[in-house]
Amino acid sequence: FSCYLNVTVPAGLRSQLSPVLNKEIERLLLFDYLVDNTDRHNGNILYQISDKIRLVFIDCSHIMMTDRFNIYRPIKLDEELSNETIERKFLDVIKEDSIYDYLCENIGYCEETLYKEVSDIKQRLTPEILKSIEESVPVEWINGNTTQRINDMFTILEKRLCMIDDIAEIIAGERRKRCLKKY
Repeated sequence: FSCYLNVTVPAGLRSQLSPVLNKEIERLLLFDYLVDNTDRHNGNILYQISDKIRLVFIDCSHIMMTDRFNIYRPIKLDEELSNETIERKFLDVIKEDSIYDYLCENIGYCEETLYKEVSDIKQRLTPEILKSIEESVPVEWINGNTTQRINDMFTILEKRLCMIDDIAEIIAGERRKRCLKKY
């Protein structure tokens, strides 16, 4: 899905972050973790300018084309479901000098907000909602070869959702360790 965003410009991050008022870094990071979006960079972050400046995060088109979420590629489900694999891949994404690290350094972060976002995600992404999303996969994507792959993708998503509290602890620990700016 897509929609037109009025009055947006690409984020030239360094010089313009200080006036940003929305603090959605936590939600973005948790969303990208859940859907395994490893393609977040400053080219898919926009400024929306109206009565206040806010960041808008766009472009999740690569999610379905990663090895883990591409319905046309085979998957090693046991490996993808191991806690160690999920945590290792996540630590690679949030490493120092990542876009998330940069945003936290320049806008700040709030640990309380992180945990509120985790709670909100867990309330919104219930097993029933995930099943509804799975059932809404376009029929054009489904054939004999992709049915199991789609089921595997949702199994991975469910596992990642089950681990979201652990991931929040990793995020908080990494931020504390690096003494990142708080808002």
